[in-house]
Amino acid sequence: MSESIRFSSIAREASRKLSLRFSILGFLLVTLVAVTFLVKTNSQQAHVLITSLEKNFAHDIVVGDHFQITRRLDSLLASNVIVAAWIHSQKPSVLVASQPADFEYRADLHGWHFPSLLQPVYFDSAPLLSTFGEEVGRITFGIGFPANVLVFVFIGLIFFFLVVSASLRRGFTLLADRLTQPLESFARQVEGADAQSGLQSLKATHTPILELEMFRQKLFDFWSRIEAYQEGERRLQEERVIISVAKQVSHDIRSPVSALRFLEASSKSLESEEREIIRSAIGRIKSIADDFLKRSKGLALERVDLPAFAQRIDTLIVEKKLENANLSWNVQFERQAELLPRSVSIQTTVWDRILSNLLNNCIEARKVDEELSVRILLSTSDHGLCIVLEDNAKGIPPNRMEAFSGGEFKSYGKKFGHGLGLTHAREHIRAWNGSMKISSEEGHGTKIEIFLPFI
Repeated sequence: MSESIRFSSIAREASRKLSLRFSILGFLLVTLVAVTFLVKTNSQQAHVLITSLEKNFAHDIVVGDHFQITRRLDSLLASNVIVAAWIHSQKPSVLVASQPADFEYRADLHGWHFPSLLQPVYFDSAPLLSTFGEEVGRITFGIGFPANVLVFVFIGLIFFFLVVSASLRRGFTLLADRLTQPLESFARQVEGADAQSGLQSLKATHTPILELEMFRQKLFDFWSRIEAYQEGERRLQEERVIISVAKQVSHDIRSPVSALRFLEASSKSLESEEREIIRSAIGRIKSIADDFLKRSKGLALERVDLPAFAQRIDTLIVEKKLENANLSWNVQFERQAELLPRSVSIQTTVWDRILSNLLNNCIEARKVDEELSVRILLSTSDHGLCIVLEDNAKGIPPNRMEAFSGGEFKSYGKKFGHGLGLTHAREHIRAWNGSMKISSEEGHGTKIEIFLPFI
């Protein structure tokens, strides 16, 4: 496997190369601009001088005063802008030069020439017109650039190159650090983190780089799925233990139930109502045992019509009143209207357990100085059955309500509660395609709304 390279090293190396290339490009561009400016400036000065003497040169050519022409050419050379100049007259054809030079005295000489490396000369020419507009000759002149000026410009450009190179390198390095620091920080957070700690770290982290933020979101979603999978595995292990215990309880409880049935059947001193309550309680114990056994194999849903559903609630209320006969409490069971001939699909044993647990919660959370009042309302809508249970007990604190909304409800106000009743109730009702909503105000009671769809 090849050796890994840190992204920051790659970024800094790239910034160094980019700064060098941009500096060279900038140096060439600035050099071109500086030379162009220098040539243009000297050329303008030279043309101004030539234009000022153009008529004089034309007159001297017409009268044939070569001495005056030479004197005027020498004055051009004294300007330090023009380094060479000569004139070709038309009639007669005569060449008058300012001084001997290393150039060929041609009237059409034009462009750059380099007598030495540090003394470039740019040649140009202009016509000489008489007062009548007739061309009597042509002046050719060379625009020079002093060596000291060129050296100064070159040194200035080198200094510019060094400054720009350092500035660009610094800028690219800062840019590379700006890009790599969030990435390195992100890598340090992820390195060595398990799903739980990594999930919390990613949730609290925000990166300024859009692509890295998108990757963080994807990784957060991935770790969330890992956590959900681990939670599912944990619950599966718990359910396996519960199933094992359920099988054992279901097996062990059959003998006591048989004994209770024998006693109930042989007892002659019981009233018919008491006998019915005992028979119902024994039936519920047996159904719970059967339910435990079924849960280990998978429960099947049962079709229950609404009158039978209401009758199950009535029976359970009677049982709870008998069970808590020493308490001062009142239970009202109301039907909002005549129940429709419709049915719901539930697991009857599970429903009995859910309602029993809800009533137990009301009793255990009752206020000491106030009579407990529980109201159960059964109503129907176009789509399903609505069950509302209200009490005037202690209520649930806001933080407990928030935990329940997040699926992690813990018991409140119950000495031996584990918080499983409400959680399991919601899970079972959702499995029946229903819903369960809880609203509560601490000190003023709790309201539970359950919806079961019709089939």
